[in-house]
Amino acid sequence: VAGREVADFEAFKTWVEYINRLLGVLVGFFSIITAVLSYRMRKIVPSVFFLSLAGLLLVIIEGGIGAYVVRTHLQAGMVTLHMVVALAIFAVYLSAILKAREGDLKDRYKRNIPGKLKWGALALLVITTVQIVMGTQVREAIDLIAVQLGEGDRANWISQLGAGYDWHSLGHYSILGVFLWLAIQMKDFYQSHAILKNLVIAIGVFIFLEVALGLGMHHLGIPAFMQPSHLLLASLLFGAEFLLMRVMMMLSGESGSEDLAYDNQRNKEVLSH
Repeated sequence: VAGREVADFEAFKTWVEYINRLLGVLVGFFSIITAVLSYRMRKIVPSVFFLSLAGLLLVIIEGGIGAYVVRTHLQAGMVTLHMVVALAIFAVYLSAILKAREGDLKDRYKRNIPGKLKWGALALLVITTVQIVMGTQVREAIDLIAVQLGEGDRANWISQLGAGYDWHSLGHYSILGVFLWLAIQMKDFYQSHAILKNLVIAIGVFIFLEVALGLGMHHLGIPAFMQPSHLLLASLLFGAEFLLMRVMMMLSGESGSEDLAYDNQRNKEVLSH
């Protein structure tokens, strides 16, 4: 089937692919529901509605990319593109959620976050995104090496990787350095902004686990369960960093026309009660 012989059939991988497709259908279904439900907010917070539409469009595109990846048997470059679009979907829906709750956040916390912290959070997110892209490219290289050497020679897979793996390994130091600087600079806001404190703690935990898994794969010959765990944690780290950056932007004291429209609507609701 699609260039594969019956002898190539593997039950575990088939079930993984089947479950992945079922989850993809569910994501598409919920994306449609989200877009429909967000329609009622188009006049109050238009960005929530448009972000939901953008998310739905990206999910459709991601489904097409995923189908192409399967048809081409993990073609180099397409796996990385698949991951990048997945992160974009994650970011779009996180943005929609935050926009919908922006009024509550601004009512609860002071808008006094300095600009240097926002730029620091953005730098951390950019470096992490680059690191994830490099990691996905390393994964693509490992897929090719696995075909050449076979599962029985896992211990030698890493030795066949080139400079890209070396840069990926060093990338954790830059992430850790920027994170520590940002965490120290934010210390005066932890008591008054619990949401920022919780996000910093989550990011710290994710970075620690990511480094631990990376070292584990390097020294243990890439155990099968560690590679997907490494990618999952990377996605969670990206999400936490994206939330940190967006929350900081919301609490920086800058207000746009959409914020004023939302505040006016909230005031009307309060007066009506």
